[in-house]
Amino acid sequence: MHVMKMVRTLGLAIAIAMSAVLATQAIAQEGPPPSPGAKVSVTIGGDTEISVSYSRPGVKDREIWGALVPYKQAWRAGANNPTTFTFSSDVKLNGNSIEAGSYTLLITPTKDGAWTLHLQAQGEGEGDDEDEGAEDEGAEDVVTLQVESANAPEQEWLVYGFDHLEPGAGPTSAIASMHWAKKKVSFKIELDD
Repeated sequence: MHVMKMVRTLGLAIAIAMSAVLATQAIAQEGPPPSPGAKVSVTIGGDTEISVSYSRPGVKDREIWGALVPYKQAWRAGANNPTTFTFSSDVKLNGNSIEAGSYTLLITPTKDGAWTLHLQAQGEGEGDDEDEGAEDEGAEDVVTLQVESANAPEQEWLVYGFDHLEPGAGPTSAIASMHWAKKKVSFKIELDD
């Protein structure tokens, strides 16, 4: 009877050890997320830094607009984690004042017409799932922008950028853009005097 108890204890110990080994292998095989992280920034007015941090999903032969990213639903404007815009000083976005700080960006695309860009206080509207799907539309927008989407050349990996800086030293505005698949949306960021 004592030998049977020892055999069961040994069997349990082996089962626990094997479970630990399998769990370690599963973690090691996960690897990096399929949508790599990225950050881009620009300085306007000499000392106002604007940056955007996001994850870059790929098209991967999928239909994006109206399918993977449904029309008329708020989308996290990237993958993995919410897309974040940070402004080191007060600025204007398409003429709307916004205070210095970090904001979560959501985009509501439409098939035709204007898309809606929502900037929310950091921590609002953030989902914890890792897909490119819809977000919590219950969070309050700090700024809402209506922007026209433009047809654009195919862009495999989602990309944000800053264009149209004024010539000369110390530009006071820039055009921020999001480009993915065959669509691009842009808005103007300028100093808030």
